[in-house]
Amino acid sequence: MALISSSSPSSYLGIDIGSTSIKIVELKKEAGQAKLLTYGFSENNKVLPTDWQNNAPYIAGLINKICNEAGTASRTAVSALPTFSVFSSILNLSSVNKKDIDSAVHWEAKKVIPLPLEEMILDWKIINDGISGKDKKDDKQPAKNLKVLLTGAPKALVKRYIDIFKEANINLLSLETETFSLVRSLVGNDKSPVMLVELGADTTDISIINNSIPILSRSIDVGGVKITKEIANFGNIELEK
Repeated sequence: MALISSSSPSSYLGIDIGSTSIKIVELKKEAGQAKLLTYGFSENNKVLPTDWQNNAPYIAGLINKICNEAGTASRTAVSALPTFSVFSSILNLSSVNKKDIDSAVHWEAKKVIPLPLEEMILDWKIINDGISGKDKKDDKQPAKNLKVLLTGAPKALVKRYIDIFKEANINLLSLETETFSLVRSLVGNDKSPVMLVELGADTTDISIINNSIPILSRSIDVGGVKITKEIANFGNIELEK
C-alpha cells in the first residue's frame, strides 16, 4: 500500500485526516532522530463534512490552508488510513513452500476479509517463518507453522486519499495503517504485550501488540464526540463550551 517517490526531500509532512479535524507535522531527520520543524491543525468546532472522502477539493484546500498557516516547506507527505476501515488478521499457514506463500495468503484472505478481494489492496508480512536451522536456505522446504500478518484496504478508499493529495499538489510518499504508526511511535522496540487505545472523535480503536506486531485490532463506534455530548447534556451547557 505504499506509493514510493524517487525524490529525497530534506523534510517530510505527516498528515492525519480525521473525522473532525486534520493534523499536520513537518519533520526533518537530524543526527539520526526526527526533529519537529512545525505543525498545524484545523481549529474548527464544526466537524468535517460527512462526505469529505468524496470532496477532494474541500479537504485539499483545508490541508493547504493549514500548511500555509504553519509555514511548512515540504510538499512530500506520508499519511495513514483509519484503523476502522482497514482489515487485518494473523494467518496461520502450515506445510507451505516459500514460493507458494503468495497464493496461500490470497486463498486464506478470502476467509477473513468480508469484501471481494478484487476490491482490496492486500499487503502481508511473514512474522514467523516456521523453519529453523539448516532448512532456512531451502525454499522448497515446507514451513510447518507459518504466521503471516495480513492487511487489506479498500481500493476505493486508497483512491480517495490519492485524489486528495493530487488535488493539494502534494506528493504522497506512502499510505499505511494508523496502528503501525502508533506501534512505531509509542511502542518502539518493546517486545512485551501492550494494549493501545486510540480515542478518536467518532470511534475508539483498540489494538493488542505483541513483539511489536498488532495481533488483534477492534474498533468501537464511540468516541470523543459522544463523550462530549454526554458531558454537555449532564452539565446543561453548550456543546462548544
